[in-house]
Amino acid sequence: MNQSVSTPTQRAEDRSAQIVDAAAVLFRQRGFVGVGIDDIGAALELSGPAVYRYFPSKQAILAAVIGRHLTEMEVARESADAEMPLQERVLRASVLTCLADPDAHVVYLRQMGNLDPASRDELTRRQELILAPRSSLLDPKDPGASLGLRLRASAGVLIRVALSTQSAKLPRERLATGMVRSLLGTTLPASASVPTPTDSGATTPGPLRHASRREAILTVSTQLFRERGFSGVSLRDIGDQVGVSAAAVSRNFDNKEQLLAAAFNRAGEQIAGAIATALRHAGSAAEAVADILARYATLAIESRDLIAIYTTEMHSLPEDVRAVRRRNQRMYVDELAHVIELACPQLSAPEAKVRAGCAYSLINEVIISDGLAQRPNLAEELTMLAIDASGLNLR
Repeated sequence: MNQSVSTPTQRAEDRSAQIVDAAAVLFRQRGFVGVGIDDIGAALELSGPAVYRYFPSKQAILAAVIGRHLTEMEVARESADAEMPLQERVLRASVLTCLADPDAHVVYLRQMGNLDPASRDELTRRQELILAPRSSLLDPKDPGASLGLRLRASAGVLIRVALSTQSAKLPRERLATGMVRSLLGTTLPASASVPTPTDSGATTPGPLRHASRREAILTVSTQLFRERGFSGVSLRDIGDQVGVSAAAVSRNFDNKEQLLAAAFNRAGEQIAGAIATALRHAGSAAEAVADILARYATLAIESRDLIAIYTTEMHSLPEDVRAVRRRNQRMYVDELAHVIELACPQLSAPEAKVRAGCAYSLINEVIISDGLAQRPNLAEELTMLAIDASGLNLR
């Protein structure tokens, strides 16, 4: 009787792949900083030291997640129809790879900065070689300055389509490809290439401090949670920034979880208020879609720390607060999807809901990026991109 017996090398390769898979999920959910080697091992019922038999460090695992994702993009591109133009093959490869593995795509998008310099340089070069042909899909009048913005917005759309349960009812590849193609061709304001005050050497005054200690603590903690991740911040860190002791922070908020919950509540109130105001003032469904997205884009930029942690730190919330956050998120999407459906009767209810989620997601994904958040006229750019993703044609 013939039986295939795996060799030690094959078994090691299988376990390495399992570690990369588990790490991709955890890095997407918690960020690189919020995940330890023991967490990755526990996901596979391994000890932390056992993981080190396959990878020398957590950074090596991160490099493996991103490197494998880039390899899958390359394979998808090369396996496409040879008669298809190269830029179309690259677009299709990006869509298929993200839809197949959204966890790795989020990690590739958000965690490259946590790699060691040598790995980051190598993977960045590979990324540029893979994605370069997509620039030819841009509007010929675009000078190229907006390519990074468009690609990041497109990634937000792809991630949302990949993770949305509603998209299972739709032709996901065709829908995602159509939205990405539209984002690459959206006409953006010419001022996109104007240098920012930071670029020109000008300085702007810092924000005034809160008179209320509680508000000061909430503001500082929200900024630190965005910059370092929830697990990378202590009450002492927050107190140091405010100029008080950790005990003084505790007198206002019992623990970090309560602080994070307060930040989420604040963000939720602001989003709900923006939607209600837009609906109250809109004269038509189309105006409501545009106004909701314009108000959300402005809010996301002006309250960037709040919106960023609202997007990336849900896993750190207590379960009861997490349930409220999910319910609120469904409400935001449902409200926008309803007016999209009224404004675009050719869209089915599931597609309107997916497009509503994508419109919010692309805004969130762009403002997470430190570099893109500094673009002049970003609120107008994001509004125009989100309107295109919604399916509303204002051209």
